[in-house]
Amino acid sequence: MPPRIRLTIQCLPNELLEVVFAEGACAMPATDSQYPSVRLFTKLDPPQPLVPIVLSHVCRRWRALVFQTPVLWSYLPISRSTQAHRRLKSELGLSLAWLPLFIGRSERVPLHIFLDCTRLPLEETLRMIVPHSWRWSSLVIIVTHVGSLPTILRHLTDIVVPSLECLSIAADIYREGMISIEPIPSFFTHDVPRLSTLRLKGVYLAWNGPPLVGLTTLELRFTSRWPPFFSLRALFDASPRLRRLIIQNEISSILHFVDQPQARPKVELRHLRYLDIEVCRPSSHRSVEQNVAGLIGLFAMPRLETLALRCLRASEWMSVANFFKRRTNIVNFPLLQSLILSCIEGELTADLSLREAFPRLTHLSLTNVHSNAFLEVLLEDEDRNVNQWQMPVWPYLESLNIFDDQYCSFALLQSVVRCRQMMGRPHLSLVLDKRYATLDQSSIEWLGRATSLSLGS
Repeated sequence: MPPRIRLTIQCLPNELLEVVFAEGACAMPATDSQYPSVRLFTKLDPPQPLVPIVLSHVCRRWRALVFQTPVLWSYLPISRSTQAHRRLKSELGLSLAWLPLFIGRSERVPLHIFLDCTRLPLEETLRMIVPHSWRWSSLVIIVTHVGSLPTILRHLTDIVVPSLECLSIAADIYREGMISIEPIPSFFTHDVPRLSTLRLKGVYLAWNGPPLVGLTTLELRFTSRWPPFFSLRALFDASPRLRRLIIQNEISSILHFVDQPQARPKVELRHLRYLDIEVCRPSSHRSVEQNVAGLIGLFAMPRLETLALRCLRASEWMSVANFFKRRTNIVNFPLLQSLILSCIEGELTADLSLREAFPRLTHLSLTNVHSNAFLEVLLEDEDRNVNQWQMPVWPYLESLNIFDDQYCSFALLQSVVRCRQMMGRPHLSLVLDKRYATLDQSSIEWLGRATSLSLGS
């Protein structure tokens, strides 16, 4: 019997260790997933330890490797604990003594900055990092609430950031209806040629002012106030290359502020590929039906490929399906192929009109959704394989993901696979919960032969 070889992390080559170290270094301070019902950031105390410092104290080899890898020092989580903030106030010499060291050892690589404006004096902090603004690649700004945002942004007006690609601004505290008494100023007024991604959480900005132009990804989460319709259209007109739009909010509030004219003009998103909508329900409006279909109807998206919907009620989802079922909308969304549904509240019933709403579907992902309703739609036979427009049931479907549905019928799933095989449909890529691994092994093996089966987390 050959001797057992003991492998440790010291056996890993430096190149692989660098990759592992970089994954740890790029992890910025944690935020609370229960936001906005709790504070986003400041209750998670103290800040995380500085990864390069920790790694450099493990052994001589790691220390040498960390010192010769500038990218590990390029992630700057500029914050401090609440206790340090109360004790040191405006004194940064102790709480940010590490910052010049990190900037120096990062050499000339792009910088990724997390700037906590809730517990640090902004002017003194900016003086330490603005001389290197030409290297800023990503910037996360945490403010106390949207009312404190104007003061923060005025300090950023004349900073030159030619390499900035991603900007995120979030409020630590968000309350429904919270607004800024002062007007929100424009900022980064110099050219920001590389800025492609903007993420807002709990705040809103001066719509159509710099730097809200030329974006390819825009995330609007709890953005308090959307601009009126024509200002909104001007905003999106200024970013004609927008590919991804993510919205997380109370939909009725958005539609109230936008106030689309009665003639139902559209906001043109000619190059949008991905739309993600997550419904939020404030406690004061918990019972209000959210008009998700009305929000989608604000936009003209001829190149939309993926639609993701999260936290809808069953009735709201069916309203969306009916919206897409209209013949004019099928023509208006010729490239829509991927549907992602997550956390649909309530039981769904099999609705054969779904195949009319999304006739070109190639990818269907269901998480915490009553998936049997979709499987029954997929269950074709000679009498049910076409609808009133002579459309077969999702004939191009190639991928099906089902997660977190304890009522999913495995027998029904097997019947769908058999039926699609008989109908000559494309080979199906199937991803299921790992809990299916506990089912009858012969059934799992059959499904593995009939599809490209993966058992996920």
